[in-house]
Amino acid sequence: MYLVGLDHRSRSLYSTITVMISLPAVVKIVNWTLTFLNGVINVDISLYFIISFLTFFLSGGLTGL
Repeated sequence: MYLVGLDHRSRSLYSTITVMISLPAVVKIVNWTLTFLNGVINVDISLYFIISFLTFFLSGGLTGL
């Protein structure tokens, strides 16, 4: 965004949109994590699916893939 020569208004627009998208996603992940930690944990196949989904979701979000 900074290397392609966008003007100041376009950069601020894209930055604002990025924050508007990322904040609800962070709130969702924090809520999932706290619910998971405060609840009763039953280890079965659905728990493995949830953990793998969160791992892939977070690693994709952190690396930008």
